[in-house]
Amino acid sequence: MAAAVLRSMEARFGEILQPLVSEPDVAEGVAEMARRMAVVYRDGRMACVLDTMTLIGAPQDIRAHATRLARTWLDAMADAAARAGSSEQEAQSRARAALVRIEGALVVARVLDDPSVFEQVLGELPDLLAR
Repeated sequence: MAAAVLRSMEARFGEILQPLVSEPDVAEGVAEMARRMAVVYRDGRMACVLDTMTLIGAPQDIRAHATRLARTWLDAMADAAARAGSSEQEAQSRARAALVRIEGALVVARVLDDPSVFEQVLGELPDLLAR
């Protein structure tokens, strides 16, 4: 059962990240990824999957899977930033900044019951990754 859930989550992440790879216009690809994230995370009302997978006491294989998903996400965002003209180092930095903002916004949106925090960060992603 756990393996099936992990495969499902991996497939869902693949669907979210797909526009970063397939959309010729990087800014549009990032915006579409953000739209898909908004749907999955119910505009910031749902807990982050990566966060819950890494809670203390989570089995090591689940935590390792979360690490792989996060690295895949970072790589996809960095690749998009590089396609938009960033150097490899700058693209990696922008991808990390995007992930930190997304994850932080998910927490803050839930804690404050204010989804506008998450919406704002998602709206800023094209400028962060595609400029």
